[in-house]
Amino acid sequence: MLKKISNADEMSFLVISETYPDDYILAQITKTDDNAGVELGIVLYTSPAQEELYLLAEKEGLSLETIIIEGENLRPMLGGFM
Repeated sequence: MLKKISNADEMSFLVISETYPDDYILAQITKTDDNAGVELGIVLYTSPAQEELYLLAEKEGLSLETIIIEGENLRPMLGGFM
């Protein structure tokens, strides 16, 4: 079920993943700097279904300015390593 997040603060992608550990997150990209290792965004929507967020981003024309982040508990792990 899609959930809209209102008044979210700008956070790093890592903090976003930790804040919503059991969901996929659609976040607006606000800043990326590969040299400094900075990736910041604002959470727009969360959902347990990744496909739902892809469809929403496409429908709303947000595909180029957003990213879908996996919640911390959704990342595949093997013996504690990614």
